[in-house]
Amino acid sequence: MNNDLITVSILPVPKTPDGLGVRFVLGGWIADFQDSDGYSFVSEEFPKDRVVGFGYPDEFINPMMLSNSPGDETEAIKIGVGRINLFRPGNYRFTEEPGVIEIFPWVVEKSRDSIQFTQEVLEDGLGYRLTKEIKLHTDIDVDTDMEGKSGFTISYNLNNLSQERPIQTLWYYHPFVAPGGMGGDCFIDLPNTLKPAFDFIKPLTKDSGGRLHLPDDYSEIKTQLLEFTPADMGHLNRFVVGNVNHRKALIIEGDFPLTFLRVWYEPRTFSPEPFFHINLSAGDEISWSVKNTIAINPNIT
Repeated sequence: MNNDLITVSILPVPKTPDGLGVRFVLGGWIADFQDSDGYSFVSEEFPKDRVVGFGYPDEFINPMMLSNSPGDETEAIKIGVGRINLFRPGNYRFTEEPGVIEIFPWVVEKSRDSIQFTQEVLEDGLGYRLTKEIKLHTDIDVDTDMEGKSGFTISYNLNNLSQERPIQTLWYYHPFVAPGGMGGDCFIDLPNTLKPAFDFIKPLTKDSGGRLHLPDDYSEIKTQLLEFTPADMGHLNRFVVGNVNHRKALIIEGDFPLTFLRVWYEPRTFSPEPFFHINLSAGDEISWSVKNTIAINPNIT
């Protein structure tokens, strides 16, 4: 999918569940994007052979139990994925086998500058309709000192098809980024309303501009997870990722109330994850979106 300013590549939906983890939404998983200058936010060093380790996916964490006795369930419905096995409660989200039992189908509609994925499931009165659209945009007016240029917006609509049971889940966006390589030159600029949720084992370094930097010795650090909670009821949901030595940065803006934000990092990549708590009554629906804008980085050192 491309226009004059940006190209977005999307992974094909798997046809079989063999070896598949049960974590991310399978329709509309963005592998990478490039602007007209060829700038990508995925590092050349990034290990793309990892099943769950690259691109711009998202996840609905909590599965839909098939009965009102979840403690007795061995299977569940995972929104955006399919029917999954609960043989290891607490670990179903990742890559344990057999993982996915059945992949639910998607209806895909394409145009020059957008693509829409729709998945509809209804079993024994329990179900949903998920619509996920990725649309390119250009010449965005961004309320920042960064000059907006181009990008893409991911829009969601979730409809609870059940007439009896609610859908309660945590959704989050999980952009794996490595702008200009990794290490202390990479930064994340968070709203000042976000506060650390606990004392971090290895907190990120803050520069004079208030931006958070990855540690210089990142290659020696195992996976780290930092969590921040909003002090403003989640109204300010905007952050920037980039590298102080590169002319571009990525602005990520959500139009939903931010429940909390996590920064996950390990060697060669990191991911700022905005979380959204969804509580959808029977028969109701909800819509939200995440805008990703490539912008000029004025703070090059």
